[in-house]
Amino acid sequence: MLVGQKSQIELSLRDVDRALEAVEVTTDDVVLYQTVGNILIKSNKNETIESLKKKEESLDLRLKTFTRQEERIQKRFTEQQERLKEALDTAGITAQ
Repeated sequence: MLVGQKSQIELSLRDVDRALEAVEVTTDDVVLYQTVGNILIKSNKNETIESLKKKEESLDLRLKTFTRQEERIQKRFTEQQERLKEALDTAGITAQ
């Protein structure tokens, strides 16, 4: 589940990056629309760039949080695996 959520955030982050790149090369007078819920709102280039950068920051923070969680879970798993191996060795059972 954690991996799936992390992948979804990475995908969203790539989408935001692509959108930001596309908006930055447009002219200043271009009319843009942003999705807000289920509706589109007319926007200008600067507002759109600001909104995309905020979304990018938020997604980046969430991605870092998921990465830290993933690392902590992996560390705990490794520690438990080592404890189990030690317990099995102490009991004279060979771990495979």
